[in-house]
Amino acid sequence: MRSSGRSRIAPLLLVLASFSLSLPSPARGESASPPPSAATFPPRTFDGDLPRPFGMALRGATASEAWVAMHTRGGQRIDEGVIDLRTGCMVETLPTFARLRLLAGAGASAFGSTRGVDTTRDAEARFADAATRDELVRFVAAGRRFGQRRLGFGMIGADDVAFSADGRTMLVEASEAVFRSRDGGATFDRLDANMSRYPAVTADGKWVLYERCADGARRNQSCPEASREVRVVAADDSVPPRRIPIGSGLLRGMDPSGQALVVVRYDIPREVTVMHVSPSAGTMTRAFGIPAAPLPPNRFHDIDPSPSRGAFGVFNDNDKHPTSVFTVVSMTDGRALQRFSVRNEMGTYTDDEAGRLMWQTYPDDHAWARRPNGAIQDLGMGEPLGWAQGGRALVFRATYAGGRRIEEPTATLRSVACTLVKVVRVS
Repeated sequence: MRSSGRSRIAPLLLVLASFSLSLPSPARGESASPPPSAATFPPRTFDGDLPRPFGMALRGATASEAWVAMHTRGGQRIDEGVIDLRTGCMVETLPTFARLRLLAGAGASAFGSTRGVDTTRDAEARFADAATRDELVRFVAAGRRFGQRRLGFGMIGADDVAFSADGRTMLVEASEAVFRSRDGGATFDRLDANMSRYPAVTADGKWVLYERCADGARRNQSCPEASREVRVVAADDSVPPRRIPIGSGLLRGMDPSGQALVVVRYDIPREVTVMHVSPSAGTMTRAFGIPAAPLPPNRFHDIDPSPSRGAFGVFNDNDKHPTSVFTVVSMTDGRALQRFSVRNEMGTYTDDEAGRLMWQTYPDDHAWARRPNGAIQDLGMGEPLGWAQGGRALVFRATYAGGRRIEEPTATLRSVACTLVKVVRVS
């Protein structure tokens, strides 16, 4: 069974944002001109009405600030805010990425209709649009500002855009096609005619990797295990591309060094296995395994690496609902740092510094954190967002009563800017 790290916000895929947030002055590093979507979504100042309730997700964090994405019901956009970690207040908003939402939805009307339908022409047309490419450059620049290697177009997951440490090499998936830039987003070329997804880029920018279906007739996520493979391409095309079969393997981003792709295998008897794909050698080797009991058919275990560097991973054995058994492991050598049981958990996140773990329980809707020494800290009511440097847990102050989300009244962003996120140090 998969870890529940994203289960809390999975229903949010059904709704996107309907409000825009912007400061009167340009955001850091941005020009004074309005974003391309301004005509469709007029900007809203900190004094504008803020429809509620809304959802929130953490995109990244540094030692001093955090980047959060927000959406409210019934709209078509996601808004981006910056939280000052010293005060816990939202102090900045980033211009929205409306064109990237259109890119993410390219071919959506045909997607899912049949297994053989290629829906990538719309995506190709959008990559030909200079405004879309400019927005991708801005998106990646924000990701680098907040120490990220990968970003997601929406609120869930970070598997749409990957980039090198310097931002020159980019890999973007749209409508089951992968596009590459070697010049910081000025131009893009499509790398594969087959169904492709889950892009990754080495930190040095020399290699790009992605999942590919060897059967060119397959679309709509219908690739059989026998045809699933990782394709490794030199960023400068200096060597021919390599293909590595992965069967039932799950791509889980890069290892802590940023130079090897992590593949999780759950089909090896009595363990969940972490494999490393070496792009330079073109090989996949076993890194370590976590002991695991066999599961019934159509169920599988997984390991979710920490979102920034992937230094620690969470193996959540939740086959015996409502009890989950967490194992926090070093993604470098497989050492188990923590192993303990929790009832009624959801939304787990581990940090990149020490393997601290945070989760939420229901129906009390409290967030909790556990230190590596086993001490558990109650973070109060709210939804876990993730971790910032220095062992700081970020919790979205969503309001609940009797285990249900309360419909908060409309407010101005200015009036609630310091009440949206709680920052708690877990030493």
